[in-house]
Amino acid sequence: MGLSKTYLRDMSLLAGGNNIVLVASSDGVWKSSYDYTNWEKLQVPAADNPPPGNARLAIGSADVFYLARHTGCASGLPMASYRSTDGGATWSPMNVEITSIHASNATVVYATTCSGVLKSTDAGATWSSELAGSKVENSDPYEVTSSPDAESVYVASASEGGTGHLKRSTDGGATWQEVTPQSAPDGQLQSPAALDFVPALEGRPQEGGLYMANSQGVWFLPFESDDWEFKPSVPAGQPQPDYYVTAFYVDTTYSGDYNKPGPIMYEARASFGNQGPQGLGVFRSANLGATWQQVGDDIGKRMVTGLVLAAHDTAATPGMVETLLATTSDGIWAVPMPPPFK
Repeated sequence: MGLSKTYLRDMSLLAGGNNIVLVASSDGVWKSSYDYTNWEKLQVPAADNPPPGNARLAIGSADVFYLARHTGCASGLPMASYRSTDGGATWSPMNVEITSIHASNATVVYATTCSGVLKSTDAGATWSSELAGSKVENSDPYEVTSSPDAESVYVASASEGGTGHLKRSTDGGATWQEVTPQSAPDGQLQSPAALDFVPALEGRPQEGGLYMANSQGVWFLPFESDDWEFKPSVPAGQPQPDYYVTAFYVDTTYSGDYNKPGPIMYEARASFGNQGPQGLGVFRSANLGATWQQVGDDIGKRMVTGLVLAAHDTAATPGMVETLLATTSDGIWAVPMPPPFK
């Protein structure tokens, strides 16, 4: 574990090269580069008063980082957003009130506001007005993701009662269509924990598309398709599980050294106990959510807020090729992973 006694709210990974990882609390940001035991605190401007409860991160390149702080749309309190163009050494305000942010590449970045989706094509220096058609009526946008070329964009919104909606643009945000799956139990989609877009990788084009998960199950929308694949968490007719999903990550890092059936998905779960919310652990599936196995056994009841799978320093721990990282209510949880599939 690292950064103990720190309630971390989000995490972002820039894979390849030096594998930069950023983590954030409500009032701090830390950086690690291919060494997930040492964390450098970055000098981001102090949080507003009162300090925002949520923090969201994105990495555009090894130099360009983004941070959003807020307390949610319903609070009516000011939001703060910053960017760094020198690898986190200095930060400047972006002067947009956003609730989540996603960097498509080094220059294009999308963000959600309380009234829609914004887009920047100059690494956050300037922003569009809300993209027409990106908002669902009576719902707040809270998550956005896109393809690396920034043309395919997906935004999740949630109503006050927790009903989820999905919209998609295939022209960089110019026009939008609702693509909310109708296969959810009782015909109503619960708000997904996260959206994860996977490019159509060479040799594995069938895995390209949008992935999302919640306690109802796992959904996959293939690239350039309107037909969702759905794996429910329980068989039809049985009561829904009493847990909810707090973080979700799709692993598409493949290696010639071993073969993975793909994609491999990770999700963190939690429940409401007598003492309030408590974590139930992290789980992995290699068959689109048909079955899950718990990963690690020392996370306890920590709440997990973010997951990534990063390259591991094999010189430090021979036989391990990846590190599963989780931001939690009590610092970083890290599990060196062996080759999962021979």
